[in-house]
Amino acid sequence: MPPQPGTRPYIELALLANNVEVLNKREFSKNNQISMETVNDFKRFWKKNDPILGKKILISSVCPNLYQKYEVKLGLLLALIGGVP
Repeated sequence: MPPQPGTRPYIELALLANNVEVLNKREFSKNNQISMETVNDFKRFWKKNDPILGKKILISSVCPNLYQKYEVKLGLLLALIGGVP
């Protein structure tokens, strides 16, 4: 059912995963840190692509079976990247 004007939509998130690891501040150690190779790959990606194109590439790479569900993919990506422990 679509949301009514002036109301917020109710969205429920479900994620099926094979493995989930919690890396919060207490458990984050030197063994879990990102390698310099990964950091350099990240920097090269953003130098090669402008911010709009880079965002579209990232969003299209998340959950490819959710075809043309841009908002769902963006919400999932933001929850995974910007979540709190």
